[in-house]
Amino acid sequence: MRYLSSAEAARELGVSLPTLYSYVSRGVLTSYPQAGRKSRLYDADQIAKFKMRGEILNNAQVTENIMHYGHPVLETQVSGIVDGRLLFRGHDISVLADNSTAEDVADLLWVGFDSSASLGWIRNELPELAPRGGELDRALVDCQRWLLSRIEADQSAYDNSREKIIEIAPLIWRGGASFFFGSALTGRSLHEEIAVVSGLPDQADCIRKCLVILADHELTASTFATRVIASTGAPIYQAISAGLASLNGARHLGEVERAYRQFKLLASEGTPELAIRQAQRRGDQIYGFEHTIYPYGDPRAEIILELASSLDARDELLSIKHAVGGKTLNFEGAIALLAISLGKGWSFATALVIASRLIGLIAHCLEEYEQQRMIRPRARYLAGRSG
Repeated sequence: MRYLSSAEAARELGVSLPTLYSYVSRGVLTSYPQAGRKSRLYDADQIAKFKMRGEILNNAQVTENIMHYGHPVLETQVSGIVDGRLLFRGHDISVLADNSTAEDVADLLWVGFDSSASLGWIRNELPELAPRGGELDRALVDCQRWLLSRIEADQSAYDNSREKIIEIAPLIWRGGASFFFGSALTGRSLHEEIAVVSGLPDQADCIRKCLVILADHELTASTFATRVIASTGAPIYQAISAGLASLNGARHLGEVERAYRQFKLLASEGTPELAIRQAQRRGDQIYGFEHTIYPYGDPRAEIILELASSLDARDELLSIKHAVGGKTLNFEGAIALLAISLGKGWSFATALVIASRLIGLIAHCLEEYEQQRMIRPRARYLAGRSG
């Protein structure tokens, strides 16, 4: 039997890697593990027969499904998913997590950010009482209001040149993050800042790793929303505000809260297996598990689970994982469990993701402004249909 790598199989079928993985998750194709490696192999004969039978989605189906984890609709060099690995400009997040800081990742994704620059000037650009933290929805709205107020305050707000965006990127990132942690900006790295203001001085390295690996994730809903606004030529302040609105959606980071509340309930009942069996019998959805793009496991979740295990949460994690039949946790489930292990609420976990993801949203704005064209998909008109 001759085997193909994921990249070779996808190339042979003329599809993206996420589409190839979706075929496996739906049972259309079979993949085989490699000893000592995370990547999977594919039977070359099965791939050839699959291609010959014409079972690949036709053009109409592709058009219908591209907005739902289907074929790529944009090109980007910011981040990508290759053979189940998440790469930031070609760098594996598992490697970056070892020694990099969020500032290093900003430098990498923005290409030109001086991570050693003083943050003193940023303090002068923030409203006096703006960085106060507190309830997540309030912090989000306050952050968006501040971003939109910058359009009037910044005399060159409509200058979308690379030089201008690089100049104000640190303000948008660190200023925006301050709303979610009530932090007065200092010269410290963001992970050190969050650790101090959150009462977790001994967990600065744990926070550092989370900020590094969650900075971007290809073309998420929030990234797409940000790029659509940026593609119109609107100021970056409005584009980032749109991305934040998307992040707050129930189907986006709302998954973190649902997973957190679910895990807290299981922990309080003391018998996760029984509780989950009862929930499944009722037809309830189990949150925090599986990811469409990662049929073999979310690499971000693996890193976060290692952090949680170092906090003596291993027994609880194994119990919950066993209770759902060995399904793999996604990053939302993993970050929720980490928050529980740290003695924090779901809003802390969500705020951590937002503070990190601001880096990626800014990077995508930089890339989109250089495209000089507007994103304008077509719709399929359903004439005569109602409902």
